[in-house]
Amino acid sequence: MSPVMPSASERALARLGALVREKYRIVRLLGVGGMAAVYAAVDLDGRRVAIKFLHERLADDPVMVRLFDREAHTSNQIEHPGAVPVLESGIDANGCAFLVMPLLYGETLRQRWERANKRLPLIDVGVFLSDVLDVLACAHDKGIIHRDIKPENLFVTSSGDVRVLDFGIARRTDSTGTATVTGGIIGTPAFMPPEQAVADRDAIGPPSDCWAMGATLFTLLSGEFVHPADSGPAQLAAAITRRARSLAEVAPDMAPAIVQFVDKSLAFEPKDRWRSAREMREALLRAFEEALGTPLEDVALRVRANLIAELTLGAESADLDTELPLRASHPPPINNSSTKAGLAKSLRRKGLGGHRTPVLAGAVALGIAASVAAFRHDRHERSAVDSVGSAALSAASAAPAQVVERDAGEPANPRALAHLRGGIQNWRDGSVFAAQQDFDRASELDPSLGEAHLYAMLLLNDEETMREEYRGALAHRDRLGPRDRALLDAFADAMTVPWNLNAAAERLFAVKKEFPSDWMVLATLSGLLVMSGRSAEAFAVLDELLYLDPLLGLGWSDKAEAFAVMGDASGARASLQECVRLAATADACLDQLMLFDMSEGRCAEAEQSGRKLMATPLAPKWWGLRLADSIYGRGGSLESVHNVLEQQWRLASPAEREVTRLKSEARFHVLAGNFAEVERSLDAWGELIASKKYEIDHVPVESLRLSLAMELGDRHRAARLAARFLSQRDSLLASHFDWEIVPLRTQYLAGGMSREAFEARRQKWLERMASRPPLQEEINSRWTEAYGHAAVTHLDAVAALRALPKNPPTWDLLRQEPEDELAIGRVYFLTGDTAKAVQYLGHGARRCQALRRPFEHTWLHLHLGAALERAGDIPGACAAYDVVLTRWGKEPRSVSAKTARARHAALHCPPR
Repeated sequence: MSPVMPSASERALARLGALVREKYRIVRLLGVGGMAAVYAAVDLDGRRVAIKFLHERLADDPVMVRLFDREAHTSNQIEHPGAVPVLESGIDANGCAFLVMPLLYGETLRQRWERANKRLPLIDVGVFLSDVLDVLACAHDKGIIHRDIKPENLFVTSSGDVRVLDFGIARRTDSTGTATVTGGIIGTPAFMPPEQAVADRDAIGPPSDCWAMGATLFTLLSGEFVHPADSGPAQLAAAITRRARSLAEVAPDMAPAIVQFVDKSLAFEPKDRWRSAREMREALLRAFEEALGTPLEDVALRVRANLIAELTLGAESADLDTELPLRASHPPPINNSSTKAGLAKSLRRKGLGGHRTPVLAGAVALGIAASVAAFRHDRHERSAVDSVGSAALSAASAAPAQVVERDAGEPANPRALAHLRGGIQNWRDGSVFAAQQDFDRASELDPSLGEAHLYAMLLLNDEETMREEYRGALAHRDRLGPRDRALLDAFADAMTVPWNLNAAAERLFAVKKEFPSDWMVLATLSGLLVMSGRSAEAFAVLDELLYLDPLLGLGWSDKAEAFAVMGDASGARASLQECVRLAATADACLDQLMLFDMSEGRCAEAEQSGRKLMATPLAPKWWGLRLADSIYGRGGSLESVHNVLEQQWRLASPAEREVTRLKSEARFHVLAGNFAEVERSLDAWGELIASKKYEIDHVPVESLRLSLAMELGDRHRAARLAARFLSQRDSLLASHFDWEIVPLRTQYLAGGMSREAFEARRQKWLERMASRPPLQEEINSRWTEAYGHAAVTHLDAVAALRALPKNPPTWDLLRQEPEDELAIGRVYFLTGDTAKAVQYLGHGARRCQALRRPFEHTWLHLHLGAALERAGDIPGACAAYDVVLTRWGKEPRSVSAKTARARHAALHCPPR
């Protein structure tokens, strides 16, 4: 009698508890398919990963091994957040190939479709597939064709977006190899285009993926496959011989624009379809806007927010706990060092995280486990085992021994808790913007959740937000745990007007003694020290923080800020790269990298970071402005810049959208030299914010008005506007920075105030500012506003140089603005130091910040031209004047354009 061979599931279960490569402990079986088994595992540092093992019976099949190994190389080449990376690959002791990837929470579109009775809402499908096409567009740009797009390979995450799984059978369009399965056909028959069904390798290209996307859309909306059939072979035969049905046949009520879009996607001949995923995505956005009556981007945020709440709550209740792979678009190497920090972290986490029961709904029946090629880091369990000290988390945490209980009150809303946990993990990773969204959502769902208000405050936002969140946390102080109460109390002396962050830092040093190893205490303290310019102390705290937890993205982000304050660009960049390596979703680190590249004139690199940031589901509206600036800086057209700004407006909430539009429109028209449009935008913007009570809301529009009046040579108007601004200030709530100096300086420059009067008022302003605890970001602004921009004569410049902060090149590299270098460069020019003038003016002109500071950036080029002319660099001077004339040459009232035109002619510059 022959022995009974163990089933694939039994063989897969035998691996539980095994140690892979002496660094990954397998803790859970997630699913078994026809090609592979997928497990949850933990590395030596306590980091959760997923490991996908090729079945032993396939270990000797060269085709299957090649397809399996290809997944590691292909997915990592795409470099898109929606393409799942492979962290490591290898062969285990039994000769089985494996892939290591991070973990992902959520469900496949196939699972979601089945739960919804095989019909998904039109809006949801549009948002999901727009994400997928963005990933495929990046893949197609790199010559990679997926070849197996289907609902099983599209994973909806608990963070509100979609990941594309299983690039195992993808191929490059320039590849000469052959990776085939029986008969030379690979893929899934129900979603296979005709050319793939007949194995016409030369005909398979981007339109093939577009057909599969159309078939996916057809199925998700209609509940039927394109070719109805009883079996895979029958579907394959239909794909080869029959044209696709029109979506209208199975969904007669579908909007005509959607029907036309799907039908074109499913054209029998590749030449009749969309040429690429990028073209298809643009067409999808147009079709859905026509069908919905509003741009898809306008409803995407709501869809994602609902998705986050649904899937997070589902994971919390273990009703929906599918774990699949995901994480960084640039896979970090696994750290298996046995440092004290790593061991300490491992010990802290050992035995703390209770494991949930995984549910792979229908995974085996559908054969999708072989497609499980993306792993997601389990943010919820990691939050619990990190011992966050939040009393709220204890209500639903699987690690009660490590979480401080609430002193009073009932457990919080489970959905609010889920967002709180997500926010904490995002914060740890350096994704502070996503964390802010999570904390905001948590406090909306449960206003009594004091922790949500507290942690939002600790993110160190603007003064108004911090005070508002402080009040929210203070109202529920009695329900906080001891650590959180100590953090809240530390800010009691800081919530003054102006705020006093130094006072909070001193109180936090005392809190640190009570909670010496608490990451939140250390991170908050280091952030305050950096903001206050106390870099040496910040470095000491950050070294301690990163010793305790070297994988903390937040720590590396803060360290980059400290290096930036010290003027150490290489140290700052290395810290940010480490942050992004640890967590590619670390939006704060990507944001800082983008700022570095913009400040150094690396506009193309900044654009890459900007596009990654804008691809995040909850992208703040200012990233659109930075992306537009980067595109303009690398030579993009004004039309492309305006297109990005339109996307930025749509990211804003309905209440803020019009103000956001007018802000960017005003700056855009300055850059384009349309000064009449600038005036109209500023007037409309001013009317919209007339009822705003904070001075900081009025400063941007009033400053642009003053700059426009001076550029038009209308000094009387500039003086009147400055006087009006001064008179309005008494009715507005002040901010930490005293903005009185801006209208005062304008009155002086416009001839509405004598030098003596201005110097007297300036001195009083400086004394007021000196009485306030300094913030690092204001050190530049005080000198620039009070001295640099007020220098119009040699004597002014000499006085300004005497007041110039020591070593101006070491000003905060992240917060230095074009106007700072304009001011320094002009001062050196007026004092006769041409070399330094060229140094600062040239660097400022190279910045990719023309849109953010359109007046100052153009004036930089005008003054650079004068400095280069004095230095004898006539071609350089001509090029600088050309920039001014390109932007403002068509505006007859522009003073700068008139000057540039005269110098251009005097130097006999080549015709433009």
